[in-house]
Amino acid sequence: AIMFVTNPDPIKAVVFSSESAGGSADNVTALLSSNGYETVSLDPLTEEIPEDTDLIVINAPANDYPEEVIKTLYDFMENGGKYGKNLIYIADINQKTTANIDAFLAEWGLQVGQNVVAETEPKNQSNQNIFDIKTSISDTLADTYAANIPKLSLPVVSSYSRPVNILFKTSGIITTTPLLTTADTSFICTYEINAALQNGKQVNPELAAQNTMAVSTKATYDENNNPVTGRLLVVGSSYSLASNLTAMTYYNNGDFFISTVNYMTGKTNGISIVAKDLSAKTFDMDQKTYDTMAIIFIYLVPAV
Repeated sequence: AIMFVTNPDPIKAVVFSSESAGGSADNVTALLSSNGYETVSLDPLTEEIPEDTDLIVINAPANDYPEEVIKTLYDFMENGGKYGKNLIYIADINQKTTANIDAFLAEWGLQVGQNVVAETEPKNQSNQNIFDIKTSISDTLADTYAANIPKLSLPVVSSYSRPVNILFKTSGIITTTPLLTTADTSFICTYEINAALQNGKQVNPELAAQNTMAVSTKATYDENNNPVTGRLLVVGSSYSLASNLTAMTYYNNGDFFISTVNYMTGKTNGISIVAKDLSAKTFDMDQKTYDTMAIIFIYLVPAV
């Protein structure tokens, strides 16, 4: 409430209300609203985007957008050659084929890959789930996308994330930057690999680091030779922005997302307000620690 009444020019965000394949749409809107963004929900198929919109949020549309909506996105981001607009695209493993959206993202040097990122190293997993992956925030982002985060050492969990591939590092005025990257013990889990794992079969997938969040920036100058930037953020998983993860005090999911959006939109002063879950939680342990505890408390203590 204090942020709302003390900000004379709040950033205006439009959240597309098309059917979402993910489960974080309401929470993303709540996060933005709680941090001083003036959010409006509209259907891109039937409604026009207001001219004063600063940010568009597309949260895991279940189906592809028609070409006329894609053209609207092109026009919005180009802004008559002035740029300075921002867009967030959140993907989900339950989406259908989105060829038109994919082509739009590719022009910005980003691609949402098929299948899901998985992790083989237990210490990098959350709750011993190969699809809940702990990713670290790079120190190089401390003064930019990770500004104002109280504790950078806390991980961000990429949950059931599709890979966010970098098609090029730079091209003309476009620069791409990975924001969250897994360890090199991760792999792309296809339907066939997952089926084999479910049946207890041994698999040897190709291991490599995978991006689960990335941003693309168009940098230019206005008529007064002042720098102007427009940014497109791609998040590989809508589950990563669900309230059960953004509210956890020992993960940085909520804080990092808000900090990233604030930097994109130039809203860098102030604090991040993310709902916190203060209830008691269990802690994660790797398989080695689990086995040690089992021996001590199941066998040694009763024996004594």
